[in-house]
Amino acid sequence: MFLLVCITVQIGQLYAQQSVVFPDEFNSSLAGKEIVITNPMYVIQTFYDDPYDNIYMSDELLPSPTDVVLPGTNDYYTMYSTQKEHSLKVVSSYSLGGAEKFLRVGAYTSQLKGKVSYSKGYYTLTLTEKPLLAGNERPAAPAALASANLKIVGFNLEFYMASPSNWDVSYGAKSASEFAKQRTKIGAALKGLDADIYSFCEVEEGNYSLRDLADLLNEVTSSNRYTYVDDGDSEVTTYTKNVFIYNKEKVKPYLNLKTYDGYLAKRHVAQCFEMLSNGERLIVSMNHLKSKGGSGKGENADQGDGQGQYNALRVSEANDCLTFFDELKLYYGDTDILVLGDLNAYSQEDPLQVFYNAGFTNELKRFSPTAYSYSYRGRVGNLDHALTTTSLTEQIAGATIWNINAAESDYFGYSNTSGYAANPYRCSDHNPVIVSLHLGSTADGVSTTTASPITFFKDAADANYQVMGPSIERVEVVDSMGRVVADYKNATSSTSVNVSTTNLQRGLYIVRVSTPVKDYAYKLLK
Repeated sequence: MFLLVCITVQIGQLYAQQSVVFPDEFNSSLAGKEIVITNPMYVIQTFYDDPYDNIYMSDELLPSPTDVVLPGTNDYYTMYSTQKEHSLKVVSSYSLGGAEKFLRVGAYTSQLKGKVSYSKGYYTLTLTEKPLLAGNERPAAPAALASANLKIVGFNLEFYMASPSNWDVSYGAKSASEFAKQRTKIGAALKGLDADIYSFCEVEEGNYSLRDLADLLNEVTSSNRYTYVDDGDSEVTTYTKNVFIYNKEKVKPYLNLKTYDGYLAKRHVAQCFEMLSNGERLIVSMNHLKSKGGSGKGENADQGDGQGQYNALRVSEANDCLTFFDELKLYYGDTDILVLGDLNAYSQEDPLQVFYNAGFTNELKRFSPTAYSYSYRGRVGNLDHALTTTSLTEQIAGATIWNINAAESDYFGYSNTSGYAANPYRCSDHNPVIVSLHLGSTADGVSTTTASPITFFKDAADANYQVMGPSIERVEVVDSMGRVVADYKNATSSTSVNVSTTNLQRGLYIVRVSTPVKDYAYKLLK
Protein backbone atom coordinates (compact mmCIF):
# COMPACT_ATOMS: atom_id res chain seq x y z
CA MET A 1 0.00 0.00 0.00
CA PHE A 2 2.82 2.39 0.86
CA LEU A 3 4.52 1.68 -2.47
CA LEU A 4 1.30 2.34 -4.37
CA VAL A 5 0.89 5.74 -2.72
CA CYS A 6 4.45 6.75 -3.67
CA ILE A 7 3.88 5.78 -7.30
CA THR A 8 0.66 7.78 -7.41
CA VAL A 9 2.42 10.92 -6.14
CA GLN A 10 5.20 10.55 -8.69
CA ILE A 11 2.72 10.16 -11.54
CA GLY A 12 0.87 13.27 -10.31
CA GLN A 13 4.10 15.23 -10.23
CA LEU A 14 4.98 14.14 -13.73
CA TYR A 15 1.51 15.07 -14.95
CA ALA A 16 1.79 18.51 -13.38
CA GLN A 17 5.05 19.05 -15.22
CA GLN A 18 3.67 18.32 -18.71
CA SER A 19 5.77 20.44 -21.07
CA VAL A 20 4.03 22.51 -23.73
CA VAL A 21 5.19 24.99 -26.34
CA PHE A 22 2.93 28.03 -26.69
CA PRO A 23 1.01 28.47 -28.93
CA ASP A 24 2.03 25.56 -31.19
CA GLU A 25 1.02 22.78 -28.80
CA PHE A 26 -2.00 24.49 -27.25
CA ASN A 27 -5.44 23.02 -27.92
CA SER A 28 -8.74 22.72 -26.08
CA SER A 29 -7.78 19.29 -24.71
CA LEU A 30 -5.41 21.07 -22.29
CA ALA A 31 -8.34 22.66 -20.44
CA GLY A 32 -8.20 21.77 -16.76
CA LYS A 33 -4.63 20.47 -16.94
CA GLU A 34 -1.53 21.77 -15.24
CA ILE A 35 1.34 22.49 -17.62
CA VAL A 36 4.68 24.21 -17.94
CA ILE A 37 5.32 26.42 -20.98
CA THR A 38 8.97 25.88 -21.86
CA ASN A 39 9.49 28.51 -24.54
CA PRO A 40 10.13 32.16 -23.56
CA MET A 41 6.96 34.11 -22.75
CA TYR A 42 6.85 37.92 -22.77
CA VAL A 43 4.60 40.33 -20.88
CA ILE A 44 2.57 42.22 -23.48
CA GLN A 45 -0.04 43.97 -21.31
CA THR A 46 -0.44 45.02 -17.67
CA PHE A 47 -3.34 46.78 -15.97
CA TYR A 48 -3.90 49.98 -13.99
CA ASP A 49 -5.49 48.44 -10.89
CA ASP A 50 -3.71 45.10 -11.07
CA PRO A 51 -0.10 45.75 -12.13
CA TYR A 52 1.41 42.50 -10.90
CA ASP A 53 -1.27 39.83 -11.07
CA ASN A 54 -3.53 39.53 -14.14
CA ILE A 55 -1.52 40.19 -17.29
CA TYR A 56 -1.30 39.08 -20.92
CA MET A 57 1.73 37.25 -22.25
CA SER A 58 2.90 36.01 -25.65
CA ASP A 59 5.77 34.06 -27.16
CA GLU A 60 6.93 37.35 -28.72
CA LEU A 61 6.44 41.06 -28.29
CA LEU A 62 3.50 41.74 -30.62
CA PRO A 63 3.73 44.78 -32.92
CA SER A 64 0.71 46.83 -33.86
CA PRO A 65 0.04 45.27 -37.29
CA THR A 66 -0.17 48.58 -39.18
CA ASP A 67 3.23 49.58 -37.79
CA VAL A 68 4.82 46.88 -39.98
CA VAL A 69 2.34 46.02 -42.77
CA LEU A 70 -0.02 48.06 -44.91
CA PRO A 71 -3.54 48.42 -43.47
CA GLY A 72 -6.41 46.57 -45.08
CA THR A 73 -4.16 44.14 -46.95
CA ASN A 74 -3.99 40.35 -46.73
CA ASP A 75 -0.81 40.77 -44.70
CA TYR A 76 -2.69 42.90 -42.21
CA TYR A 77 -5.62 40.51 -41.79
CA THR A 78 -3.27 37.54 -41.50
CA MET A 79 -1.16 39.25 -38.84
CA TYR A 80 -4.22 40.44 -36.93
CA SER A 81 -5.73 36.95 -36.89
CA THR A 82 -2.47 35.21 -36.02
CA GLN A 83 -1.73 37.56 -33.12
CA LYS A 84 -4.93 36.46 -31.36
CA GLU A 85 -3.49 32.95 -31.20
CA HIS A 86 -0.30 34.31 -29.65
CA SER A 87 -1.99 36.11 -26.75
CA LEU A 88 -2.46 34.34 -23.40
CA LYS A 89 -4.20 35.75 -20.33
CA VAL A 90 -2.22 34.93 -17.19
CA VAL A 91 -3.95 35.02 -13.79
CA SER A 92 -1.82 35.03 -10.67
CA SER A 93 -2.08 35.32 -6.92
CA TYR A 94 1.62 36.23 -6.84
CA SER A 95 3.20 39.69 -6.98
CA LEU A 96 4.96 39.29 -10.32
CA GLY A 97 6.69 42.65 -10.01
CA GLY A 98 9.17 41.24 -7.52
CA ALA A 99 10.91 43.16 -4.77
CA GLU A 100 11.03 46.39 -6.82
CA LYS A 101 7.25 46.32 -7.25
CA PHE A 102 7.09 47.04 -10.97
CA LEU A 103 6.41 44.94 -14.03
CA ARG A 104 7.06 46.20 -17.54
CA VAL A 105 5.89 45.16 -20.97
CA GLY A 106 8.72 43.12 -22.49
CA ALA A 107 9.71 41.26 -19.31
CA TYR A 108 9.97 37.51 -19.98
CA THR A 109 10.27 34.06 -18.41
CA SER A 110 11.09 30.59 -19.80
CA GLN A 111 9.26 28.55 -17.12
CA LEU A 112 5.58 29.45 -16.91
CA LYS A 113 3.63 26.92 -14.84
CA GLY A 114 -0.11 26.89 -14.35
CA LYS A 115 -3.54 25.41 -15.00
CA VAL A 116 -5.19 25.93 -18.39
CA SER A 117 -8.78 27.05 -18.97
CA TYR A 118 -10.46 27.62 -22.31
CA SER A 119 -13.47 29.73 -23.25
CA LYS A 120 -14.79 31.13 -26.53
CA GLY A 121 -11.55 30.50 -28.38
CA TYR A 122 -9.28 32.08 -25.78
CA TYR A 123 -6.92 30.46 -23.30
CA THR A 124 -6.19 31.51 -19.71
CA LEU A 125 -3.35 30.23 -17.57
CA THR A 126 -3.79 30.43 -13.78
CA LEU A 127 -0.30 30.26 -12.29
CA THR A 128 0.51 27.51 -9.82
CA GLU A 129 4.07 28.71 -9.28
CA LYS A 130 5.56 32.19 -9.28
CA PRO A 131 7.72 32.65 -12.40
CA LEU A 132 11.05 34.43 -12.46
CA LEU A 133 10.62 37.42 -14.77
CA ALA A 134 13.53 39.40 -16.19
CA GLY A 135 14.35 41.64 -19.11
CA ASN A 136 13.35 45.10 -20.34
CA GLU A 137 14.47 46.70 -17.11
CA ARG A 138 13.83 50.39 -16.63
CA PRO A 139 16.43 52.34 -18.63
CA ALA A 140 18.22 54.86 -16.45
CA ALA A 141 19.01 57.08 -19.45
CA PRO A 142 18.24 57.25 -23.18
CA ALA A 143 20.34 55.10 -25.49
CA ALA A 144 23.52 56.85 -26.63
CA LEU A 145 23.32 58.34 -30.12
CA ALA A 146 26.09 59.12 -32.56
CA SER A 147 28.13 62.25 -31.93
CA ALA A 148 26.22 65.33 -33.05
CA ASN A 149 25.97 69.07 -32.51
CA LEU A 150 22.24 69.27 -31.81
CA LYS A 151 19.68 67.14 -29.95
CA ILE A 152 15.92 67.57 -30.41
CA VAL A 153 13.07 65.86 -28.57
CA GLY A 154 9.42 65.34 -29.50
CA PHE A 155 7.19 64.42 -26.57
CA ASN A 156 3.45 64.05 -25.88
CA LEU A 157 3.12 65.14 -22.22
CA GLU A 158 -0.39 63.69 -21.75
CA PHE A 159 -2.22 66.83 -20.70
CA TYR A 160 0.22 69.07 -18.89
CA MET A 161 -2.05 71.67 -17.32
CA ALA A 162 -0.34 73.91 -14.77
CA SER A 163 -3.24 76.30 -14.27
CA PRO A 164 -5.29 75.44 -11.15
CA SER A 165 -8.44 76.48 -13.01
CA ASN A 166 -8.12 73.36 -15.17
CA TRP A 167 -7.51 70.82 -12.42
CA ASP A 168 -11.13 69.69 -12.27
CA VAL A 169 -11.46 68.51 -15.87
CA SER A 170 -11.62 64.88 -16.98
CA TYR A 171 -7.97 64.71 -18.03
CA GLY A 172 -4.67 65.86 -16.60
CA ALA A 173 -4.00 66.49 -12.91
CA LYS A 174 -7.09 66.74 -10.70
CA SER A 175 -5.54 68.64 -7.79
CA ALA A 176 -2.50 70.58 -6.62
CA SER A 177 -1.11 67.37 -5.14
CA GLU A 178 -1.51 65.43 -8.40
CA PHE A 179 -0.02 68.24 -10.44
CA ALA A 180 3.01 68.42 -8.13
CA LYS A 181 3.59 64.71 -8.72
CA GLN A 182 3.10 65.06 -12.47
CA ARG A 183 5.51 67.99 -12.57
CA THR A 184 8.13 66.04 -10.62
CA LYS A 185 7.94 63.10 -13.01
CA ILE A 186 8.01 65.30 -16.13
CA GLY A 187 10.97 67.21 -14.70
CA ALA A 188 12.92 63.98 -14.15
CA ALA A 189 12.22 62.95 -17.74
CA LEU A 190 13.25 66.29 -19.24
CA LYS A 191 16.47 66.34 -17.24
CA GLY A 192 17.31 62.84 -18.46
CA LEU A 193 16.58 63.78 -22.08
CA ASP A 194 19.03 66.72 -21.91
CA ALA A 195 17.95 68.21 -25.25
CA ASP A 196 18.71 71.50 -26.99
CA ILE A 197 15.17 71.85 -28.38
CA TYR A 198 12.05 70.34 -26.80
CA SER A 199 8.87 70.02 -28.88
CA PHE A 200 5.79 69.20 -26.80
CA CYS A 201 2.17 68.38 -27.52
CA GLU A 202 -0.82 68.11 -25.17
CA VAL A 203 0.16 71.25 -23.30
CA GLU A 204 -2.59 73.51 -21.92
CA GLU A 205 -3.45 76.46 -24.15
CA GLY A 206 -1.96 79.82 -23.27
CA ASN A 207 1.52 80.53 -21.91
CA TYR A 208 0.88 79.59 -18.28
CA SER A 209 1.90 75.94 -18.69
CA LEU A 210 4.54 76.80 -21.26
CA ARG A 211 6.27 79.18 -18.85
CA ASP A 212 6.00 76.58 -16.11
CA LEU A 213 7.72 73.96 -18.31
CA ALA A 214 10.58 76.33 -19.07
CA ASP A 215 10.90 77.12 -15.37
CA LEU A 216 10.84 73.40 -14.61
CA LEU A 217 13.70 72.71 -17.03
CA ASN A 218 15.78 75.44 -15.43
CA GLU A 219 15.00 74.06 -11.99
CA VAL A 220 16.03 70.47 -12.74
CA THR A 221 19.18 71.56 -14.58
CA SER A 222 20.10 74.23 -12.00
CA SER A 223 20.47 76.76 -14.80
CA ASN A 224 18.81 79.62 -16.58
CA ARG A 225 19.51 78.48 -20.11
CA TYR A 226 16.03 77.36 -21.17
CA THR A 227 13.30 79.61 -22.51
CA TYR A 228 10.25 79.18 -24.73
CA VAL A 229 8.98 80.34 -28.10
CA ASP A 230 6.19 82.80 -27.33
CA ASP A 231 3.20 82.42 -29.66
CA GLY A 232 1.36 85.38 -28.08
CA ASP A 233 -1.42 83.10 -26.83
CA SER A 234 -2.68 84.45 -23.50
CA GLU A 235 -5.79 82.26 -23.12
CA VAL A 236 -6.07 79.60 -20.46
CA THR A 237 -8.40 76.84 -21.62
CA THR A 238 -8.53 73.04 -21.62
CA TYR A 239 -7.71 73.05 -25.33
CA THR A 240 -4.20 71.68 -25.85
CA LYS A 241 -1.56 72.89 -28.23
CA ASN A 242 2.03 72.27 -29.33
CA VAL A 243 4.95 74.31 -27.99
CA PHE A 244 8.74 74.73 -28.16
CA ILE A 245 11.34 75.21 -25.42
CA TYR A 246 15.00 75.66 -26.31
CA ASN A 247 18.47 76.11 -24.89
CA LYS A 248 19.25 79.78 -25.55
CA GLU A 249 22.97 79.08 -25.17
CA LYS A 250 22.80 76.72 -28.15
CA VAL A 251 20.15 78.01 -30.56
CA LYS A 252 17.89 80.96 -31.18
CA PRO A 253 14.57 81.28 -33.06
CA TYR A 254 14.86 82.60 -36.60
CA LEU A 255 11.82 84.70 -37.57
CA ASN A 256 8.44 83.94 -35.98
CA LEU A 257 6.60 80.80 -34.97
CA LYS A 258 4.19 79.64 -37.68
CA THR A 259 0.82 77.92 -37.20
CA TYR A 260 -0.98 76.38 -40.12
CA ASP A 261 -4.44 77.48 -41.17
CA GLY A 262 -6.44 74.29 -40.92
CA TYR A 263 -8.11 71.72 -38.66
CA LEU A 264 -6.66 71.65 -35.11
CA ALA A 265 -4.48 74.63 -36.06
CA LYS A 266 -2.59 74.99 -32.76
CA ARG A 267 -1.63 71.34 -32.98
CA HIS A 268 0.45 72.03 -36.11
CA VAL A 269 3.19 74.57 -35.38
CA ALA A 270 6.69 75.21 -36.67
CA GLN A 271 9.73 77.25 -35.75
CA CYS A 272 13.03 77.74 -37.53
CA PHE A 273 16.02 77.59 -35.18
CA GLU A 274 19.52 78.91 -35.87
CA MET A 275 22.59 77.39 -34.24
CA LEU A 276 24.71 79.99 -32.48
CA SER A 277 27.94 78.09 -33.22
CA ASN A 278 27.77 78.05 -37.02
CA GLY A 279 24.64 79.90 -38.14
CA GLU A 280 23.10 76.72 -39.58
CA ARG A 281 19.31 76.58 -39.51
CA LEU A 282 16.58 73.98 -39.56
CA ILE A 283 12.80 74.05 -39.26
CA VAL A 284 11.16 71.96 -36.53
CA SER A 285 7.48 71.20 -37.07
CA MET A 286 5.52 69.70 -34.16
CA ASN A 287 2.25 67.99 -35.08
CA HIS A 288 -0.58 66.25 -33.28
CA LEU A 289 -3.12 64.68 -35.63
CA LYS A 290 -6.72 63.75 -34.79
CA SER A 291 -6.94 60.77 -32.44
CA LYS A 292 -8.28 57.32 -33.28
CA GLY A 293 -10.95 57.58 -30.57
CA GLY A 294 -14.53 58.77 -30.85
CA SER A 295 -17.35 57.90 -33.24
CA GLY A 296 -16.52 58.93 -36.77
CA LYS A 297 -19.23 58.95 -39.43
CA GLY A 298 -19.07 57.95 -43.08
CA GLU A 299 -15.49 57.87 -44.36
CA ASN A 300 -14.29 58.74 -40.84
CA ALA A 301 -15.88 55.65 -39.29
CA ASP A 302 -13.65 52.68 -38.52
CA GLN A 303 -13.21 50.90 -41.84
CA GLY A 304 -11.98 47.67 -40.24
CA ASP A 305 -8.58 47.99 -41.91
CA GLY A 306 -6.61 48.56 -38.70
CA GLN A 307 -6.50 52.36 -38.81
CA GLY A 308 -9.37 53.10 -36.42
CA GLN A 309 -11.68 56.11 -36.38
CA TYR A 310 -11.04 59.35 -38.31
CA ASN A 311 -8.37 58.01 -40.65
CA ALA A 312 -9.73 60.09 -43.55
CA LEU A 313 -9.44 63.22 -41.42
CA ARG A 314 -5.85 62.38 -40.47
CA VAL A 315 -5.00 61.90 -44.15
CA SER A 316 -6.49 65.32 -44.85
CA GLU A 317 -4.40 66.82 -42.03
CA ALA A 318 -1.26 65.19 -43.43
CA ASN A 319 -1.91 66.70 -46.86
CA ASP A 320 -2.53 70.09 -45.25
CA CYS A 321 0.82 69.69 -43.51
CA LEU A 322 2.55 69.29 -46.88
CA THR A 323 1.07 72.59 -48.02
CA PHE A 324 2.15 74.12 -44.72
CA PHE A 325 5.69 72.82 -45.20
CA ASP A 326 5.94 74.42 -48.63
CA GLU A 327 4.94 77.72 -47.04
CA LEU A 328 7.59 77.23 -44.33
CA LYS A 329 10.33 76.71 -46.93
CA LEU A 330 9.51 80.03 -48.55
CA TYR A 331 9.01 81.94 -45.28
CA TYR A 332 12.17 80.70 -43.54
CA GLY A 333 14.29 80.33 -46.68
CA ASP A 334 15.28 76.77 -45.83
CA THR A 335 14.36 73.23 -46.87
CA ASP A 336 15.65 71.36 -43.80
CA ILE A 337 12.46 70.29 -41.99
CA LEU A 338 12.24 67.89 -39.05
CA VAL A 339 8.66 66.71 -38.53
CA LEU A 340 7.95 65.49 -35.00
CA GLY A 341 4.84 64.64 -33.05
CA ASP A 342 2.06 62.28 -32.15
CA LEU A 343 0.54 61.59 -35.55
CA ASN A 344 -1.97 59.10 -34.10
CA ALA A 345 -1.08 56.78 -36.97
CA TYR A 346 1.28 53.83 -37.02
CA SER A 347 4.23 53.70 -39.41
CA GLN A 348 2.49 52.05 -42.37
CA GLU A 349 -0.87 53.82 -42.15
CA ASP A 350 -2.25 56.20 -44.75
CA PRO A 351 -1.21 59.51 -43.10
CA LEU A 352 2.42 58.34 -42.98
CA GLN A 353 2.22 57.24 -46.61
CA VAL A 354 1.33 60.86 -47.47
CA PHE A 355 4.67 61.96 -46.01
CA TYR A 356 6.66 59.08 -47.54
CA ASN A 357 5.23 59.81 -50.99
CA ALA A 358 6.36 63.42 -50.57
CA GLY A 359 9.95 62.25 -49.98
CA PHE A 360 10.12 62.26 -46.17
CA THR A 361 12.31 59.71 -44.38
CA ASN A 362 11.17 57.92 -41.22
CA GLU A 363 14.21 58.31 -38.96
CA LEU A 364 13.00 55.97 -36.21
CA LYS A 365 12.55 53.14 -38.69
CA ARG A 366 15.94 54.00 -40.14
CA PHE A 367 17.92 54.07 -36.88
CA SER A 368 15.79 52.21 -34.29
CA PRO A 369 13.49 49.81 -36.17
CA THR A 370 12.51 47.81 -33.06
CA ALA A 371 11.80 50.80 -30.82
CA TYR A 372 8.21 51.75 -30.00
CA SER A 373 6.56 54.84 -28.57
CA TYR A 374 3.19 53.46 -27.55
CA SER A 375 1.54 50.31 -26.17
CA TYR A 376 -2.15 49.56 -26.62
CA ARG A 377 -4.08 46.39 -25.84
CA GLY A 378 -1.02 44.19 -25.91
CA ARG A 379 0.49 45.63 -29.09
CA VAL A 380 3.42 48.05 -29.44
CA GLY A 381 4.26 50.48 -32.22
CA ASN A 382 5.06 54.06 -33.15
CA LEU A 383 2.36 56.69 -33.04
CA ASP A 384 5.11 59.27 -32.48
CA HIS A 385 7.49 59.92 -35.35
CA ALA A 386 10.53 61.78 -36.62
CA LEU A 387 10.42 62.52 -40.35
CA THR A 388 12.90 64.50 -42.43
CA THR A 389 13.01 66.23 -45.78
CA THR A 390 15.61 65.11 -48.30
CA SER A 391 18.02 67.93 -47.55
CA LEU A 392 18.01 67.14 -43.82
CA THR A 393 18.17 63.35 -43.94
CA GLU A 394 21.93 63.15 -44.50
CA GLN A 395 22.50 65.40 -41.49
CA ILE A 396 20.68 63.11 -39.05
CA ALA A 397 23.13 61.29 -36.77
CA GLY A 398 20.59 59.10 -34.97
CA ALA A 399 17.04 58.69 -33.72
CA THR A 400 15.61 56.65 -30.87
CA ILE A 401 13.03 56.60 -28.08
CA TRP A 402 13.50 56.50 -24.31
CA ASN A 403 11.21 53.70 -23.13
CA ILE A 404 10.05 55.25 -19.86
CA ASN A 405 6.29 55.21 -20.43
CA ALA A 406 4.85 52.80 -22.99
CA ALA A 407 6.14 49.70 -21.16
CA GLU A 408 4.82 50.89 -17.79
CA SER A 409 1.45 50.38 -16.12
CA ASP A 410 -0.74 53.39 -15.28
CA TYR A 411 -0.36 52.16 -11.73
CA PHE A 412 3.00 53.94 -11.57
CA GLY A 413 1.69 57.29 -12.80
CA TYR A 414 1.19 60.46 -10.77
CA SER A 415 -2.53 59.80 -10.16
CA ASN A 416 -1.99 56.58 -8.20
CA THR A 417 -0.75 57.14 -4.65
CA SER A 418 0.28 53.50 -4.13
CA GLY A 419 2.46 53.19 -7.23
CA TYR A 420 3.82 56.74 -7.45
CA ALA A 421 7.55 57.44 -7.18
CA ALA A 422 9.51 60.61 -7.95
CA ASN A 423 11.09 59.27 -11.14
CA PRO A 424 10.45 59.65 -14.89
CA TYR A 425 8.67 56.32 -15.36
CA ARG A 426 5.07 56.64 -16.53
CA CYS A 427 5.18 60.43 -16.56
CA SER A 428 3.06 60.17 -19.74
CA ASP A 429 1.50 57.47 -21.89
CA HIS A 430 3.88 58.12 -24.83
CA ASN A 431 7.64 57.61 -25.00
CA PRO A 432 9.70 60.67 -26.00
CA VAL A 433 11.37 60.62 -29.42
CA ILE A 434 15.00 61.78 -29.58
CA VAL A 435 16.82 62.93 -32.71
CA SER A 436 20.49 63.90 -32.92
CA LEU A 437 21.74 65.98 -35.81
CA HIS A 438 25.03 67.16 -37.19
CA LEU A 439 24.14 70.31 -39.07
CA GLY A 440 26.80 71.23 -41.59
CA SER A 441 28.34 74.62 -42.29
CA THR A 442 26.69 77.14 -44.57
CA ALA A 443 28.54 79.07 -47.23
CA ASP A 444 27.38 80.92 -50.36
CA GLY A 445 23.81 79.76 -49.86
CA VAL A 446 24.77 76.08 -49.95
CA SER A 447 24.36 73.66 -47.06
CA THR A 448 26.91 70.85 -47.00
CA THR A 449 27.08 67.62 -45.04
CA THR A 450 30.52 67.04 -43.58
CA ALA A 451 30.32 63.24 -43.92
CA SER A 452 29.57 63.39 -47.66
CA PRO A 453 32.28 62.45 -50.22
CA ILE A 454 30.57 64.85 -52.65
CA THR A 455 31.66 68.49 -52.79
CA PHE A 456 29.06 71.05 -53.86
CA PHE A 457 30.20 74.65 -54.25
CA LYS A 458 29.64 77.87 -56.13
CA ASP A 459 31.99 78.41 -59.06
CA ALA A 460 33.36 81.92 -58.61
CA ALA A 461 34.10 82.19 -62.32
CA ASP A 462 30.53 82.04 -63.64
CA ALA A 463 28.24 82.01 -60.55
CA ASN A 464 27.05 78.50 -61.38
CA TYR A 465 27.67 75.49 -59.13
CA GLN A 466 29.98 72.52 -59.34
CA VAL A 467 29.32 69.01 -58.07
CA MET A 468 32.53 67.06 -57.59
CA GLY A 469 33.17 63.56 -56.27
CA PRO A 470 33.71 59.94 -57.28
CA SER A 471 31.26 58.24 -59.68
CA ILE A 472 28.51 60.86 -60.08
CA GLU A 473 25.75 59.21 -62.12
CA ARG A 474 23.06 61.86 -62.01
CA VAL A 475 22.37 65.35 -60.64
CA GLU A 476 18.82 66.70 -60.35
CA VAL A 477 17.65 70.15 -59.28
CA VAL A 478 14.26 70.06 -57.51
CA ASP A 479 12.16 73.11 -56.65
CA SER A 480 10.23 73.71 -53.41
CA MET A 481 7.17 71.98 -54.87
CA GLY A 482 9.12 68.80 -55.55
CA ARG A 483 9.36 69.32 -59.33
CA VAL A 484 12.57 68.40 -61.17
CA VAL A 485 13.59 71.59 -63.02
CA ALA A 486 17.02 70.44 -64.22
CA ASP A 487 18.40 66.97 -64.86
CA TYR A 488 22.04 66.15 -65.57
CA LYS A 489 22.27 62.44 -66.37
CA ASN A 490 25.63 60.97 -67.31
CA ALA A 491 25.93 58.03 -69.66
CA THR A 492 29.03 57.07 -67.72
CA SER A 493 29.95 58.06 -64.18
CA SER A 494 31.62 61.44 -63.90
CA THR A 495 33.70 63.18 -61.25
CA SER A 496 32.42 66.69 -62.04
CA VAL A 497 29.06 68.14 -63.08
CA ASN A 498 28.30 71.80 -63.79
CA VAL A 499 24.90 72.97 -62.46
CA SER A 500 23.64 76.03 -64.26
CA THR A 501 21.42 78.52 -62.45
CA THR A 502 20.72 80.67 -65.52
CA ASN A 503 17.13 79.47 -66.01
CA LEU A 504 16.23 79.16 -62.36
CA GLN A 505 13.79 81.52 -60.64
CA ARG A 506 14.85 83.08 -57.35
CA GLY A 507 14.18 80.71 -54.46
CA LEU A 508 15.24 77.51 -52.73
CA TYR A 509 16.13 74.26 -54.50
CA ILE A 510 17.34 70.78 -53.60
CA VAL A 511 20.25 69.37 -55.58
CA ARG A 512 20.10 65.56 -55.56
CA VAL A 513 23.33 63.77 -56.40
CA SER A 514 23.16 60.05 -57.27
CA THR A 515 26.16 57.73 -57.00
CA PRO A 516 26.42 53.91 -57.20
CA VAL A 517 26.72 53.79 -53.40
CA LYS A 518 24.02 56.21 -52.21
CA ASP A 519 22.30 59.51 -52.93
CA TYR A 520 23.11 62.90 -51.41
CA ALA A 521 21.14 66.13 -51.15
CA TYR A 522 22.17 69.79 -50.87
CA LYS A 523 20.41 73.12 -50.65
CA LEU A 524 20.81 75.73 -53.36
CA LEU A 525 19.61 79.26 -52.71
CA LYS A 526 19.45 81.58 -55.70
